[in-house]
Amino acid sequence: MTLVKSVLRNLPTFYLSLFAAPIGVIEDLEKIQRHFLWSGGSGRATVHWVTWDRMKAPKDVGGAGLGSLRNLNLALLAKWWWAFKSRIDKVKSGLWKLNIEAKDILYPDEDGITWRSDFVVNGIFNVAKLRCRLDRASHQISDGEFWWLNSAPKKVVSFIWRAKQGRIPSAEELQKRNIQVPSPMCGLCSNIVETSNHILTSCPFAEDTINKVLFWCGIPAKQFSGVTDVLDFARNWGHCPKKKEILTCILYGTLWSLWKERNDRIFKGMNSTPAKTVDCIKSMDFSWRKFRMRRGDVIVWEKWCMSPISCI
Repeated sequence: MTLVKSVLRNLPTFYLSLFAAPIGVIEDLEKIQRHFLWSGGSGRATVHWVTWDRMKAPKDVGGAGLGSLRNLNLALLAKWWWAFKSRIDKVKSGLWKLNIEAKDILYPDEDGITWRSDFVVNGIFNVAKLRCRLDRASHQISDGEFWWLNSAPKKVVSFIWRAKQGRIPSAEELQKRNIQVPSPMCGLCSNIVETSNHILTSCPFAEDTINKVLFWCGIPAKQFSGVTDVLDFARNWGHCPKKKEILTCILYGTLWSLWKERNDRIFKGMNSTPAKTVDCIKSMDFSWRKFRMRRGDVIVWEKWCMSPISCI
């Protein structure tokens, strides 16, 4: 996802800032990005676990925040005052489909000679601000905002985002896509059909692991019905933003470790216990925080093992 954002999404920026790109070109460019995201450019057919519309949607409405190239094109054209005026019909057409009037972006000043815009910040037209406005207008997703933590690795946070939607390769999801699996039962308990929520929250192994983690954090045991329930609990727990961020990071690591334990059992034949899994979670989360702390901040392993929430 990082390569798609930093490379593939930026390659056509110069041309998109000068020309109104045809829809076919936009679709071809996004097709290349979509295939690279899920197959890594190998050219092999792979499962696209999350819809492209949801991948493009802004993070604050539950998407991954990749953004739409079409909206980027409109935002870049709007930056150039004369380019906007010369392509007013095409840009107006694109904005009209999003229920946005051209006058909401550019409008004449009181003297009728100069132009004004709400997207000008400190005298500079802010393309990112306009693109965010366009993306929010074109992606109405009701999942709510997802916390894209910077204190955890991107691949872990992306996994949690997918797990929240049930878009991870559990036995149930694989069968929905006509992919054969040796057994549809849970890879941890072997008692119930394997779903995303069961693996990560409802399985006895997962419940025991989560409760041990909560005990380590000084929080009473709690039963969760799904990944969304875990994330809501972390977001609404306590009043201190820093402590809330630490707890969220720990729970992200917990869900990630449960998924790794499931895979180790299925593919490597390695079995562990909730206690050992919690020990791995402690050391893993400690390393995440240690190497992502600001210069001058210190975190002590002994204190972390005793009370991680107080390590602020």
